[in-house]
Amino acid sequence: FTRVSDVKYTVVTIGDPEILYEAGFNSSKNTKVLIHGWMDNATVDFSEDLEYSYLLAEDLNIIAVNWARMAQTFYPLSRSAVSPVGRYTAKFVDFLVLEMGVSPASVHLLGH
Repeated sequence: FTRVSDVKYTVVTIGDPEILYEAGFNSSKNTKVLIHGWMDNATVDFSEDLEYSYLLAEDLNIIAVNWARMAQTFYPLSRSAVSPVGRYTAKFVDFLVLEMGVSPASVHLLGH
């Protein structure tokens, strides 16, 4: 999510910088990575409220990690997905830094 994007959200993957640029991603701006919690998802409540508030306050990049298919299930199953989701998120941040030129100091991860 960015101020310049005219779409609600864009699905991005590691290794595809073009889709990030098309969504308005700017590597010189701060980047917030939002990770929802159990029984939530990246398009409502926690993430949506933070996206609106952050974009109102600052022109930045927002990336919401949507692991809803794993989070919206029996708690022990969701809990077992936390480490793999964390590892994938770390790989995505590495992609931002190594391939997109994002400064590590400009990345802020928020979870619930």
